Amino acid sequence: MKTPCFNFYPDNFIGGTQFFTDEQVGIYIRLLCAQFQKGSLTEKHMKFICKSYDEDIYNKFKKDDCGNYYNERLRNEIEKRQESGY
Repeated sequence: MKTPCFNFYPDNFIGGTQFFTDEQVGIYIRLLCAQFQKGSLTEKHMKFICKSYDEDIYNKFKKDDCGNYYNERLRNEIEKRQESGY
């Protein structure tokens, strides 16, 4: 069963996005939600949500062996919840 939520740490989020514009914060949140729903994101998914390349946002994601993007912290949080049975 897929967990319906993931842990969100406001202090860490604010610290990691402190110098993002409001638009960048919105895009970043949308990407995190998309990753939570879909798993790793394709280049097409990233471009659709970002509209254009944004180095600050893309730096928050790594590429997997298939060339898809994922946020490592979110991936770890999802795995922790799954391992604990949530």
